[in-house]
Amino acid sequence: MPNECFLAYHSYLEICSSLNEAEFGRLMRAALKYSAAKEAPNLPGNEKHLFGMLKMNIDRDGQKYAEKCETNKANILKRWKNQENIQSYTTVYERIPTDTNCTNKNKSKNNIKKESIAYAIPKKKFGEFKNVLLKEAEFEKLNVEYGKEAQEFIEYLSSHIEMKGYKAKSHYLAIKKWVVLALREQKLRESKLKDGGQTYAKVNETARLNRKICTEYSEGDDPPEGLYND
Repeated sequence: MPNECFLAYHSYLEICSSLNEAEFGRLMRAALKYSAAKEAPNLPGNEKHLFGMLKMNIDRDGQKYAEKCETNKANILKRWKNQENIQSYTTVYERIPTDTNCTNKNKSKNNIKKESIAYAIPKKKFGEFKNVLLKEAEFEKLNVEYGKEAQEFIEYLSSHIEMKGYKAKSHYLAIKKWVVLALREQKLRESKLKDGGQTYAKVNETARLNRKICTEYSEGDDPPEGLYND
């Protein structure tokens, strides 16, 4: 792609100080024409003695510009490796061609990679038997929501897994959806409250249903309405 300008150095002011306004104007106009079309002008005045110096600078700067364009084009081709989507020319400032779809592909790959990392967050082992698997964030949420009871729920699930081989896609969901109810039901039974018979039956049935559903739904699923109500 041809250069759209030429560099006019500040030193030209001193070099051209001997020229009058008309001569200086003709010199600048001649430099612009030469930069655009490589046509050597026929200058009538003193400016013709200085045009050679401007011409040399214009040619030198143009060569540097062309070399930078070729370098950038080669780097782009090497990086994207997709010549069908690369322009046949590039400028110094075009680091990535505007018509390539390689960046979109890479964005998609990056999104997939981020999602994979999100799902790959390691889980830590909790409970007496070290068989309750929770992410650090899940463990913190349980402590915020249930306080001291959180550890009781974890220990209850740990014993249940060790004793019965219970399996669930999410131990965090299991604790929230049936362990809480099951442990509270056990406490109600042990305390032998006056209304414990009716309360126990209701809580026990809810815990049983939630325990069953918990093994069938992962953490992101929406379970049937009403199953997890206290």
